[in-house]
Amino acid sequence: MKLSAPEDLDHLWTCPYIIPDASPRLIFHKLMLSFHDKCIALFSDVSPLSDQFLLEFSALDCWDFTTPSLPCLWLARGLLPADLVQLLQQFYSKKKIFEALSSLLLDFQEHLYWDIWMPRNVFFHLWLDSQEHVPKNTRSSVSSSLSSSIPSSSTSGLSLATVSQDS
Repeated sequence: MKLSAPEDLDHLWTCPYIIPDASPRLIFHKLMLSFHDKCIALFSDVSPLSDQFLLEFSALDCWDFTTPSLPCLWLARGLLPADLVQLLQQFYSKKKIFEALSSLLLDFQEHLYWDIWMPRNVFFHLWLDSQEHVPKNTRSSVSSSLSSSIPSSSTSGLSLATVSQDS
C-alpha cells in the first residue's frame, strides 16, 4: 500500500498533476521565473545593477522552486523572505523596496489565483458533480471509510493561523 502525504496549500503550487498543460508545478515555475525577472527589471530601472548583485539575487533561496524551498513557498503565500529584503536593503530604502515589491507580489498572486487556483477549483467542482452520479450507498461507504481513516487531530477544528484577541 502506497501512502502519500496529505495535500496542503503548498501542494497546490507543487503538484505535478497528470495533464501536462494544466500542471500547477510547471505553471508555478513559469510564474516564479517571471516574478524573478520582473523584480530584476524593476530594480534595474531604478539604478544599474552590478553582476555581483545579480548573482547574489538569483542565488537567494526564495527562487528555488524546484524543491521548492520554504522561502519560495512564502512568496507564493504573499510573504517576503527576510533574505530578499536584506539583500535589497543594501541598495534601496525599505520604503522603495516595499513599494516596488508590493505591486509585483500582487500581480504574482493574481496570476497564481487565475492560472492555478481557479482551474483546480473548476476541476474539483466537476469531480464533485460527477460524484452525484455515483449511487448514494457507494458514496456513503467511501466517505465513512475516509472519515474513519483521518486522525482525530486533523479534524479538531484547528486553524492554520490564529490572532490573539488581546491586542
